[in-house]
Amino acid sequence: MKIKNMNQEIEIKLKINKEELDRIERELSLKNEIWHFERTYGFFTPNGESVKNGIFPRIKSTGNNEGWLDIKVKDIGLKTDYFERKEYRIYALDIKNTIIMLGILGYSKMRIFEKFRKKIAYQKVEICLDRLPFGLFVEIEGEKGNIEKMINKLGLKNNERIAKAYLKIADEMGVNDTVFGGGE
Repeated sequence: MKIKNMNQEIEIKLKINKEELDRIERELSLKNEIWHFERTYGFFTPNGESVKNGIFPRIKSTGNNEGWLDIKVKDIGLKTDYFERKEYRIYALDIKNTIIMLGILGYSKMRIFEKFRKKIAYQKVEICLDRLPFGLFVEIEGEKGNIEKMINKLGLKNNERIAKAYLKIADEMGVNDTVFGGGE
């Protein structure tokens, strides 16, 4: 079992359009990189207590019934312009059994979303270009000062800043189909 130590995650998402995506791909030399498909399973308690308590388990599939099990924990009292959470991660060798185990622990409500992603570590941040069924986004993760420098470098200072998870964004947009091809 591979384990990643607890990590403080600080990130921001920015909604972008096709022209901005093309420009950023060129600037970061990502134009010829392959888009990688990701399927994420989000888990919630049926009564919503997990969300109220800021606890968000998820599995990110890497294929062949394997993937990463992350537990993301948000400080509910923290007021910030960034999406900040503690992240705990282990490698799950069997997604199907991991889903069953999370259900046993009370996380019986599951939602799936999919995206195509290009990722690069660049100038002290991690930059992800994401194509989802409900839009195009750039996600920048790192220290706050470095995030701001990259937003400016990429010319995205005036873009909408989003400090939320993709499922929350989909909910606020009224989007039900968060997988490519529709339906979960």
